[in-house]
Amino acid sequence: MVAHLTLHTYFRLHNRPVPGLLMLDQPTQAFFPAKIKDATTVQDADWDTVTAYFELLRDVADLNKGALQIIVCDHANLTEQPWFQEAIVENWRPDGGQRKAQPGAGAHTGGMCRSIKTLRPPMTPDPRDEDIRAAALQYVRKVSGFRVPAAHNREVFDQAVEAVAEATRRLLDGLEVRGGGRAG
Repeated sequence: MVAHLTLHTYFRLHNRPVPGLLMLDQPTQAFFPAKIKDATTVQDADWDTVTAYFELLRDVADLNKGALQIIVCDHANLTEQPWFQEAIVENWRPDGGQRKAQPGAGAHTGGMCRSIKTLRPPMTPDPRDEDIRAAALQYVRKVSGFRVPAAHNREVFDQAVEAVAEATRRLLDGLEVRGGGRAG
């Protein structure tokens, strides 16, 4: 797993033409019994190591600033970790003998895009134009459903990114942060 994460980060940093997608199937399987439906019921699992695995995945995804999508299919569910719950897009659980999808907090049913970070002080003391544009791009990607638009949609896509970026700049310039005056 570490080798895959390292290679994808290297490829992104060196602008290599490799898709920013990593699919992992049950990376924590070694920590659970062979036949398990819900890992949250296992008492002797090494939860510290399982948590460290997913923290590593989260940290590498954050490091790659939205350029690497990591999809994990696993029985592990870190119910005590809000960041983990927010990252769940689909949660499959047995329901009356059949598997049924239950959208997680980060699903396309209204959850916040995990790649967009908070840009107001004190979270980000001095947001740069590239931070604002990156947030605008993620927003437009989420709303449009396109990571990269087709050629016939490129102009309207780019216009939307610029409009959202400008609205974000105005918002940050106008926000008043308690005890700190204006944010921008």
